[in-house]
Amino acid sequence: MRYKQAVRNFINYVVQNSYALEHEDGIPNFLKPGFSGRRGSPEAMDGKRYTKIQVIDKKLEDLAAMLLSSQMRQIELVSRLEEIRGLLVDLLQ
Repeated sequence: MRYKQAVRNFINYVVQNSYALEHEDGIPNFLKPGFSGRRGSPEAMDGKRYTKIQVIDKKLEDLAAMLLSSQMRQIELVSRLEEIRGLLVDLLQ
């Protein structure tokens, strides 16, 4: 359980400190070339919303990738143990 919590804490730290999200609205349909609808219609106003993920700390991202790749066997083992534990709990109920 401590190992699982440590991995979760590390992943949360990496996500919070290594990446930045930026939201951007796309171009409304009526401004796109070839649009043939009415300008005031709801479909004309539809513009997609895009999310851009920026890496702000490449070294932290590389460290996380290296650690997780070296810990993959342990993570798989914990996952299988959790699955077995869940089956046992279901069996006992």
